[in-house]
Amino acid sequence: MSLLNKLTAWNSKPTYATFPELIDVIIWKRFVLAILYGTHLGLSQTRGAVGILFGMNVVTFFPVLYCSTYLNADTESYPNLTFAGVPNAMALLLLIWIYFYTAEYSDDESQMAAAFAMVQNMANEQSSSTDDISSGDATMGGAEDTTTSPPIPAADEQEF
Repeated sequence: MSLLNKLTAWNSKPTYATFPELIDVIIWKRFVLAILYGTHLGLSQTRGAVGILFGMNVVTFFPVLYCSTYLNADTESYPNLTFAGVPNAMALLLLIWIYFYTAEYSDDESQMAAAFAMVQNMANEQSSSTDDISSGDATMGGAEDTTTSPPIPAADEQEF
């Protein structure tokens, strides 16, 4: 029996002995769901933890629900079927979501990059001017630096 027939057979009641590839199939289903749901979240411009929580539910429980209701699989015979591939699928969901969300705001991203470049130029100018002052090239009116630091008391002068 082919993998596709095993996967689509209604009420086939697979076990680990009869269909050991089910774990791999469920992992790939989770990846497909993550890509689809992440694309939906990114294009619908969803923000916040609600999207992450619903994504966790979609990625985790839809494949398990498919196994238990459609296939009527003996899920207890499979090791780690419930959470196999969930972290990877969640990472993929977030990556796809961030990609499409960022693609919708490309103008804002370019404005932010320009602002960062301006701040970096200002910081470079500031650091070069402080380097000139600290090296003694830019003294004010020819006056020397007369600031002194307070004296450090000896160890026996300190009172507790």
